Amino acid sequence: MVLTLSILAGLALGQPGPVAQEDVLILTDGKFPPPPCPRCMVLDVHDATAAPSKRARALILSGHSGHPGYLGLGPEELARTVARLVVADPTFLVADTCYGAEVELLRALVRHGIRPHLTVAATEPVAFAGLTYGDLFASQTIAPADIPREVRIRGTEYRADRIGLTMITAAALDQLEPLVTAARDLQTDACHQADRLIRKHPNLLPVSVDGAYGDLLVALPRERFTRCYAEPAATAPPGHHTIAAVLAALLVLTLFVLRSPPCSHSP
Repeated sequence: MVLTLSILAGLALGQPGPVAQEDVLILTDGKFPPPPCPRCMVLDVHDATAAPSKRARALILSGHSGHPGYLGLGPEELARTVARLVVADPTFLVADTCYGAEVELLRALVRHGIRPHLTVAATEPVAFAGLTYGDLFASQTIAPADIPREVRIRGTEYRADRIGLTMITAAALDQLEPLVTAARDLQTDACHQADRLIRKHPNLLPVSVDGAYGDLLVALPRERFTRCYAEPAATAPPGHHTIAAVLAALLVLTLFVLRSPPCSHSP
């Protein structure tokens, strides 16, 4: 509750007003059930000809993701699609997808001119049923400040001070380049960070930045961590002398059993 209130207080500063459901676009790959927004526009991300009648003012990405693919597309391709369908400064973006807080995706969106006032994304897996939205779609308009109060990753409802998502303001988007540079300038093997990895295949390192409530994820090459875990010692094959000793012992045991008198019963 304390965390949610602090997020709400931070988001209240400089945030745009509510968005009508009709101005929200759900871009989906069909892998998850779409969010239960009755008036939102819904488009297939793989339909290159699809386009809403007007550019959306807010966006929900719905589907399967995980570095290096997002809704079945690379970050640049997805960002180009979003730029074609959404205004440059959307009121909010909800990444209803696994590991949506990856810096690679956010950087691609910024490079294509998309800077949401609020981005909501997960640093962990999202269930195949997608996020839960509470009463967010109960009214005909959606206020950005309602998102931290209503939206959750499934199964996190009972975490004391966690909602399972990272809230990213537009100010944080301006710090992505130095953030990536700092993460990639870690020691060559980066072993001092290995225990902090959110995911090991691929390696996703959590990093913090001003203006983001929660962590962002930076993908690092797997070879950066190859020295972090000791390789199991190879077991040497048994030598010829060991094999001969085992066979001799088995032979002696067999002869002993064969020469032993049969069991007898007392009358």
